[in-house]
Amino acid sequence: MQAYSLNVERWRRDLLAGASVFFISLPLCLGIALASGTPLYSGLIAGILGGVVVGAVSRSDLSVSGPAAGLTAFVFLAVRDLGSYEALLLVVVYAGFLQMLFAALRLGLIGDYFPSNVVQGMLTGVGLIIVLKQIPHWLGWDMDVEGDFAFFQIDGETTLSELLELGDHITPGAALVGVVAWITLELWESLGRGRKHAVPGGLLAIIAGIAVNESLTALGSPLALESTHLVSVPVAASPAEWLKFLDFPDFSRWSDGKVWSAALVLASMASVETLLNLEALEKLDPQRRYVSPNRELLAQGVGNVLSGLCGGLPLTSVVVRSSANLEAGAASRWSAIVQGLLLLVCVLTVPAWLNRVPLAAVAAVMLVIGYRMAHWELFRAMYAKGRDQFAPFLTTVVAVLLVDVLHGVAIGMAVSIVFILRRNFRNPIAFFRNRHVENHAIKLELASEVSFLNKASVLVSLENVPSGAKLIIDAGNTRYIDHDVLEILREFVEVKAPAKNIQLTLLGFQDRYDIDNTETIYDVVLGDELENLAEQEDLVYWQKTLQSRLTPHLALQLLKEGNFRFVNNLQMDRDLLKTINVTKEGQYPIAAILSCIDSRTSAELIFDQGLGDIFSIRIAGNVLNEDILGSMEFACKVAGSKIVVVLGHSRCGAIKGACDHVQLGHLTGLVQKVEPAMARVTHILEQRNSKNAAFVECVAVENVRWVMEQIYRRSPILAGMVDRNEIGIVGGMYEVESGVVEFYEDPRFLVQTDKDREVVAAMAMD
Repeated sequence: MQAYSLNVERWRRDLLAGASVFFISLPLCLGIALASGTPLYSGLIAGILGGVVVGAVSRSDLSVSGPAAGLTAFVFLAVRDLGSYEALLLVVVYAGFLQMLFAALRLGLIGDYFPSNVVQGMLTGVGLIIVLKQIPHWLGWDMDVEGDFAFFQIDGETTLSELLELGDHITPGAALVGVVAWITLELWESLGRGRKHAVPGGLLAIIAGIAVNESLTALGSPLALESTHLVSVPVAASPAEWLKFLDFPDFSRWSDGKVWSAALVLASMASVETLLNLEALEKLDPQRRYVSPNRELLAQGVGNVLSGLCGGLPLTSVVVRSSANLEAGAASRWSAIVQGLLLLVCVLTVPAWLNRVPLAAVAAVMLVIGYRMAHWELFRAMYAKGRDQFAPFLTTVVAVLLVDVLHGVAIGMAVSIVFILRRNFRNPIAFFRNRHVENHAIKLELASEVSFLNKASVLVSLENVPSGAKLIIDAGNTRYIDHDVLEILREFVEVKAPAKNIQLTLLGFQDRYDIDNTETIYDVVLGDELENLAEQEDLVYWQKTLQSRLTPHLALQLLKEGNFRFVNNLQMDRDLLKTINVTKEGQYPIAAILSCIDSRTSAELIFDQGLGDIFSIRIAGNVLNEDILGSMEFACKVAGSKIVVVLGHSRCGAIKGACDHVQLGHLTGLVQKVEPAMARVTHILEQRNSKNAAFVECVAVENVRWVMEQIYRRSPILAGMVDRNEIGIVGGMYEVESGVVEFYEDPRFLVQTDKDREVVAAMAMD
């Protein structure tokens, strides 16, 4: 029963949304055809097929297709250049097949390369156009046809000049209808604030506008609207006359080069506009529903092939209709199909009734849609993101307003690219982080993606490295390096670095980028033996040699490297069965790690270590007791571990329990061991419980530091080993949100030797 109710509700929403969009789509289809200089029925055919056919093939719940205002100039010029409308129809057919080819080649991914600020600018610009263009229609000046979104209008005015002339051309009856429709919509929306109405406000507003004009007509009022202020659908006297409205492609020009070149241009323009609309819809949709761009291109291609064959205009996914569909509460693609079916049925059966729809009522609904698309809060939000985001956004808005959608987006894209290039060239730190460590070593750390746009910053950074410097170039976190950038790096490694006597170390290049100068901690510690050990596959001797040569500080660096690999999904490949067989003879771990029993804090995973590499001691809250101390003494004094790590973590349940003074069996005594750490958090005086996240995190950190001190104070064995620099004690906090470990190094418990400094400088470890 519940599933049945849900299906009924979805059908109700789609039917009403389709009816609401129908009243907006009808004048737009006619107006775009008129603005394009083509027969009126061509716009209706495109609207019908865009709803029924594209809606059926597409998988978008919101997209509504039809004739696009952005293609009016192309259509007008193409008819003039090709010499006939029938030749244009052949262009539309070819363009549809090309769009289907684009889908097969999966070129829909092009939509992913439009910057979000440009897409938002397009959306806002279209919203402004709707507002500025609909104000005259709303007040009864209908000299410019519906659907003409160009700045320079076909009536000789511009978008702005028409507003300046508006005062002398207001039609009182149209203004009355428009205001009543607008008030109806606003009142209906305000009454339904926070909930969905049974009927979309836009549909109700248009019905109210029709009712007002019909009442004025019935009363014989001079305010009643004339036909020039109403929708004007061609009326056929008989079914046979309908066929006279249809035009068909001129197939005699199937091999004409002009036709093919125009088809390629049209397919490209229509596809880009569709992909832009999908991007814009995703930003408008609260549910962020994903639409396959390749599936949408296929649907558009099928629609254009049929539209061209039947005499219709080229069609695309249209942001105005799609936004109206979203506002009306559409639940699925059936709303678009319903809209197309209503166009078909009503145009064929009751065209005279359609000619009673006031343009002012339609304009009132579109005004509200446009205002919501271009709300002033969008400008403030984009401005807050900084100049690099705001400038392309604002440029796109202005260009869309003054030119058209496609050219406006192209201009916005150009400005966005200029800012990217300028930022890349001006500030190489955006792609390299320069860090000075001991012995004046310089580290250049590559970003995750290094494209050809970064060539300038790479060259500048390398040229600025002084002669005789120690330089480390780290590509350990880099997923992609452009071929041109690799050539620059190879030239630097082979020619420029030796010429400037630069001591160069490369990290993370060898396996993926064939630049062989990579060193790791293993290279430095094991030296020439590493290759021989690897060839012999003597893992026991390898582990034993590594443990004997590590200092506590270098052992910590190995753990840092392991956490880096873990966070960046670069874990080492290990043959676990072989490791089991090898470690049965003995173990030579490098560290003993005291961590919480939390299921998210497995030390072997966090530090990318294998069998036999670490001792893992786990207890709720990573607290200390005599048994744990004894385990640590065994790990270090007997088994040779070089470092003890006390590892806390964020969002720790045991720490929260201690903050709330939980009383629960044996857990009570365990969490009481955290109370000394709580007492050390003195800067937070209020809400000292688990509801205060800041207090919980501070207690977790202090608990780590407290346990570190207690290990040193309560174990003379471990304290003596620390004093002789045989082992070190460090703390760490693991962020469960990111996987990153932040270490706390206390010079009392961890000594850095000259050898450590030399290795760290060479490896540029943090």
